[in-house]
Amino acid sequence: MNEVQENLLKMMVDLDRILRAHGIYYALEYGTALGAVRHKGFIPWDDDLDVTIRREDVDRFREAVEDLPEGEYYLQEPLSTDWMNLFFKLRKNNTTAIEPDHLSTRMHQGLFIDVFILEKYPDSRFRRLLYDTVMTAEHVLQTISFKTYGKPKLDWLQRLFVWTVRKTDALLDMLPEEHTEYCTYRLGEFKRLIRSRYAEGITEVDFEGHRFTTFKDIHERLTDYYGDYMTLPPEDQRVGDHLSVFRADMDYKDWLENNK
Repeated sequence: MNEVQENLLKMMVDLDRILRAHGIYYALEYGTALGAVRHKGFIPWDDDLDVTIRREDVDRFREAVEDLPEGEYYLQEPLSTDWMNLFFKLRKNNTTAIEPDHLSTRMHQGLFIDVFILEKYPDSRFRRLLYDTVMTAEHVLQTISFKTYGKPKLDWLQRLFVWTVRKTDALLDMLPEEHTEYCTYRLGEFKRLIRSRYAEGITEVDFEGHRFTTFKDIHERLTDYYGDYMTLPPEDQRVGDHLSVFRADMDYKDWLENNK
């Protein structure tokens, strides 16, 4: 493991402990789940860590995070300052981990675990069309809002974006039926649908000498998303692309003051 991965693993051990203690379902997701199955840990060149929780567990998740070691962590909320996305980032205080597009933002810039939220996705064709249309509109607003990050004079515009997305998000909450075939993430990516049955249970997987949880049908989930996920990508694609700056021994505010 490299230094980023070593620090992420320590964070994940803490997160796993408090989620289990509170009985909260979570699943390793995306490249983290792929690494667990294919490499028994991190993809060697990966530099982030992704987990998902269910919508019904969000409030309990916030409460559980309060049990993490005092002063060590910061929970970055969806639709917060310079962060128009609809998922959490659990940040490590007193570290620096700056993503390429976020250098000029005012949000917390510590090392992070992305925590996505599984939402129900409608079954009926009409409801899906409406859901996707609203999701596209939200994504357009989020993309435009990236240009306002770090610009106090445009905070009024960002507040307008946040207000709008909160309203459209409330509409999305109303569209799915009680039991749906698919779940989704409210993200801009194309391949965001997940079979609901994947989230009906969990399985444990080995991860760098620890045991974490992921979707019950993890092999089907990975096949749905990646296709032949056991085949390694070409060598020129084996690079981490999430972080442009990492310091485990320096608070991001100090790094920014010294370098920007």
